[in-house]
Amino acid sequence: MLGDDVVDLRDPEAAPGATHPRFDERVFAAAERSLLEGGGSPTRLRWTVWAAKESAFKAARKFDSRIKFSPPRFVVRLANDGEACVTHAGRSFTVRIAQGDDAVHAVALARPAPSADVFAGSLRVRGSDPSAAVRRFAIDRLAAHLGIDPARLTIVRRLRIPLLLVDGRPSAVDLSLSHHGGVIGFAARLPRRAQRREEAWPGALEVQP
Repeated sequence: MLGDDVVDLRDPEAAPGATHPRFDERVFAAAERSLLEGGGSPTRLRWTVWAAKESAFKAARKFDSRIKFSPPRFVVRLANDGEACVTHAGRSFTVRIAQGDDAVHAVALARPAPSADVFAGSLRVRGSDPSAAVRRFAIDRLAAHLGIDPARLTIVRRLRIPLLLVDGRPSAVDLSLSHHGGVIGFAARLPRRAQRREEAWPGALEVQP
């Protein structure tokens, strides 16, 4: 199962000093707070850890839709190569993290899961409804990736989880959508037979002209 999350570091919510003084205490486990206190870029690090938690939560909800987002219970351990491990209720998730100049995109997969199945991307947009924009973005990218007409694809929500339809029928694609501020992102795990090429996950952050 897969989940993703983006954080727009330009958004006022993510600005240094924008959070409540007790935000870190409420959101992060003790080991995570120690990491933030010793980090050289505390604002970026804070939202990187947050994105890892959110992405793992979205993946965990696909196993059990009753799971609530209690941030301290999604415990993040960062590696040095853009990867993290998140644990929650005995389950582990591998999280890949793409860092842009002003955004973070995290993609989580329940362990064990091969990375070759995953196709992801993120984009900064201007003047758009982010919910509609992220659906268009995911559909256009997935259609191009799979070599099919985007008119055949639709994204709906079931139990607050996005579902990709092909010709009106549920597909086997495991999909996640996210948006924050001016940044949108998606991740999709494709059936092996549907893949046209292997692509790194998550993809590089882009800026729309």
